[in-house]
Amino acid sequence: GRLRAQELPALAMGNGVSSAPVAVGGHSVRVKKLLGEGGFASVYLCEDTESGEQVVLKRMQVPADHEDNLIVARRELEVLRTLAPHPHVCRLVDSATFGPGPVPSGCVVPGAGDSTRPTMHFHLLLELFPGRSAFDEITAHGVPQQIPEAVVCARVCDCALGLAHLHAMTPPLAHRDVKLENLLLRRAVDPAEYGGDGSSAAAAQAALCDFGSASTLDAVLSGARARAEEEVVARSTTLAFRAPELCDVHSGMHIGVKVDVWALGCLAFQLCCRRTPFEDSQGVPHRMGVLSGRYYWPRTAIDAYSPALRALVDAMLTRNPVSRPSVTDVIVRAAATIRAWPSEKDRPALRDLLWQARRSAGTAAAAPGGYGTGAASAGRAGSDSLEDVGAGRAGGGRASIPRGRAARSAAAAAAAAAA
Repeated sequence: GRLRAQELPALAMGNGVSSAPVAVGGHSVRVKKLLGEGGFASVYLCEDTESGEQVVLKRMQVPADHEDNLIVARRELEVLRTLAPHPHVCRLVDSATFGPGPVPSGCVVPGAGDSTRPTMHFHLLLELFPGRSAFDEITAHGVPQQIPEAVVCARVCDCALGLAHLHAMTPPLAHRDVKLENLLLRRAVDPAEYGGDGSSAAAAQAALCDFGSASTLDAVLSGARARAEEEVVARSTTLAFRAPELCDVHSGMHIGVKVDVWALGCLAFQLCCRRTPFEDSQGVPHRMGVLSGRYYWPRTAIDAYSPALRALVDAMLTRNPVSRPSVTDVIVRAAATIRAWPSEKDRPALRDLLWQARRSAGTAAAAPGGYGTGAASAGRAGSDSLEDVGAGRAGGGRASIPRGRAARSAAAAAAAAAA
């Protein structure tokens, strides 16, 4: 098993015990404390000896004959090295690999025992997220039972923006382990910030982490290939967030990046209801429930959340992957829901998030301050209202947010006009 985010305690940022410097690639860090461990991974809070920046060291020790775990460790490192920087994806600062055999002097993590077996060592230096995971967020003391709708939509938007970054790769990359535990907050959120419309809590950005399950698979499977994929799915994905086409790889349904959209729907449902959609009263998810696609909204959630948000979640939980929205469509609809809830009051703290959503959707409207081109920047330039931004009125343009193919067509038309 890999280290799961829920196994990490909340970061205690007090003074830890310093150690001798440890080299990780071109960086030198001082280990401050152990944050958590599980399976073949350990995570440490560190400090860069030159910049003083606090970072996280993820140390993975994998026996050389454990091929499945080696695949997971190598995949995570490969994905992190390949991904361009993005505000909604955990950033790799540096890395180093050793083995099979002992770690060289100067690269040994103090207090970490080494295996006597031939072992591969993976050291990943990652950016630090002082906030908790989104799972820790909803279970923290003082957080309301019903998370404000603005917070739900903001977390969905952030996760979808990170996924869009993966899905835009060549070939497209599916995360395949989207869940609240793998969505990390860039800052701690005080329970008081959930008051009112929740816009203060919603302004805290979140980013995806844990890429050991990522896959470029894009196919309908059968026979031996389906049986092999069945084993991969069982050991590297989480049942409560597993799409129907992954629960039954022999179904003839297409397996691709839409598995992340299903998982995002489960994540959104959990934010609203404090449980995933296909688990029983004991909190145990059931494969047959996933395959049926049948679930229900509790009355408390129906009363607390808008029809628009619930319709978006229902769309993401469409059983047939062909009929599910893309992550781009999810971003647009989630951003539109933020704009409409709960009032016309301006919420500038969410403006940047909404602009990222509109840019991912391919809309060509002007940025706040009138930096657009053509008709979009004419007229009432410089509007800062979140409602204006969301409705495509910033800078005076009046276009609504395009969706799906219309978004891409609008972007192409705008590019042609600008040329």
